[in-house]
Amino acid sequence: MTANTGRTGLTRKILAYVIAALVLAADQTTKILVYNSLGPGSGHAPVELLGGILQIRFAANSGIAFSMLPGGNMIFTIVALVVALFLIVYIRVAAPSSGLLRLALGLQLGAAAGNLVDRLRYGYVVDWIDFRVWPIFNIADAAIVAGVCFLVLYILVSSPSSSQAAKTDVLGKD
Repeated sequence: MTANTGRTGLTRKILAYVIAALVLAADQTTKILVYNSLGPGSGHAPVELLGGILQIRFAANSGIAFSMLPGGNMIFTIVALVVALFLIVYIRVAAPSSGLLRLALGLQLGAAAGNLVDRLRYGYVVDWIDFRVWPIFNIADAAIVAGVCFLVLYILVSSPSSSQAAKTDVLGKD
């Protein structure tokens, strides 16, 4: 392995971890602000935005993304831990060359870590974004959805049956 190849692999790993760290930081910062401002015992009413279309409010979620399957905190804590560890190892070992795949994995890792921190800290996940026509969610939930979308896109453009033009990586290669 040449020095350049080692540097490229390191860059590939770092990008996914930087994305994960940014998601984790944004997720935890917003959740702490919501918890301290609108959480248990705060006495503050939810904040209405966009003419009432969006509401910022505190919700304790013992289920999974978008408040589905409530009451499974212990199993979801274990699942989040396993997913986070798997992604850390996969990114370290595989060092994906696709920027799109690194983006998808970084989003997923940051999201899993963000919700895991909540489950360990509070015993539930703090949700706070409420569009009122969709279940309440948080930044980690949005990152999970975005990460899955980017992963599906990566699979579609990487499949052997896709055209050569579609194979061009959206975010470029190292």
